[in-house]
Amino acid sequence: MRTDTTTLKAILWDMDGTLIDSEPMWIDSERELMAGFGYNWSKVDGDFCLGGPLSRVCRYMKEKSGSDLPEEWFGNELVASMTGKISSGFSFMPGAYELLMQAQELGISQALISASDRPIVDLVLNANPGIFSFAIAAGDLPRTKPDPLPYIEAARRFELDPMDCLVVEDSKVGVTAGQASGALVLALAHFQEIPQASNIFIRSGLEEVSIDQLKELHESWRRVGVVS
Repeated sequence: MRTDTTTLKAILWDMDGTLIDSEPMWIDSERELMAGFGYNWSKVDGDFCLGGPLSRVCRYMKEKSGSDLPEEWFGNELVASMTGKISSGFSFMPGAYELLMQAQELGISQALISASDRPIVDLVLNANPGIFSFAIAAGDLPRTKPDPLPYIEAARRFELDPMDCLVVEDSKVGVTAGQASGALVLALAHFQEIPQASNIFIRSGLEEVSIDQLKELHESWRRVGVVS
């Protein structure tokens, strides 16, 4: 591991659709569950639920199902389905693993910040030992994305200011959380329209950036307060 003097001290990774290619798994799980109620889960439904949090997804699914079942039932079924799918194997999003390794080599701290439930997050965390210092999952804190608390708490655990961190996100929900935390946000605009702000920069995928480019962007942002 090399030491580095970069202003970028930590990378805070969203999980679903950013780090790992799990969004299709979520769509399949949602579609399978709603088919049991005779409901045809559409792309519009899936896009609405993208980025969670799970409580919002469950509330939406209960409404669309016309069922008297509690929202928690939908959550339990989705988590069970997703843990089964991820346990069978998952793929990193293009460019993600390379960035993980580059950051680790430079000694840049990394954490996993997800709106998914702890059993799902732990499967990914345990499959990548030694990379992430910790993970924050839904239910770990009083509020989750789009509230900035998970990212503020992650910076606190690293004993950093959020401005020392880079948030990597792919949904409007997650980008909103990262932007409000005060960190620099790399927004992957492959699903939804991304908000515009001085601490957000947009790329179509992780394969478009290297760790050196991310360091330079962070240093430029810390110097002038704007990134493009």
